[in-house]
Amino acid sequence: MQNHVLRIRRAAGDGLVDTVNGAYVFGPSVELDTEVLTDAISEAVAAQRRHDHGTRRAVLESALAGLDGEPFADLVEGPQVAAARRHIREVHAGAEEGLAEALLAQGAIREAIELLARLTAENRYRERRWWLLMLGQYRAGRRRDALATYNEAREQLVNGAGIEPGDELSRLERLIGADDPMLMTPAVLATPVQSGVADARRSEQFVGREVELAPSGRCSNAF
Repeated sequence: MQNHVLRIRRAAGDGLVDTVNGAYVFGPSVELDTEVLTDAISEAVAAQRRHDHGTRRAVLESALAGLDGEPFADLVEGPQVAAARRHIREVHAGAEEGLAEALLAQGAIREAIELLARLTAENRYRERRWWLLMLGQYRAGRRRDALATYNEAREQLVNGAGIEPGDELSRLERLIGADDPMLMTPAVLATPVQSGVADARRSEQFVGREVELAPSGRCSNAF
């Protein structure tokens, strides 16, 4: 270990790795991706509360632009690394969905739909993505596409994770079918959409333990 740290210090200079109480820690000048993203989400949440959708969008776009690849890909696999990887994946997913929501709130419907089409293709078991995509399609005047998206989401959830869509997704499908005027109001975006349990059941990272579900049997999204 000491030899590895010595090589890092020689290559990167002082300040990258410090020794504290006999343990190696990152120096104060090191900013981890997890910290950058967590700070950005906190700033985005504050902007959301002010109804400042432009700032929320800009903050999340900037944070997400600097992230790429598998989290902690260079670390030796183990329980702590696996837990940290699950955490950053969930934070990253929530930030992406927050960005899509900010786009919808701004009225950038086409950009939101393009982003959500990619996000649902990357992970087909996060209900919030489907919910936002359906809303975006409806606001774009694509009611038939929005209803078809619900059917696709339900097929993925039932066949892939063995669960029916949550109450929020099903309710949105009914509202779209009824052309409910509330779907065009800002208030609808405040709907707390459940997400994560289907994704968790599909994830190979949950090894050696059961997925802990909320009392309702579903996991709520964090953002």
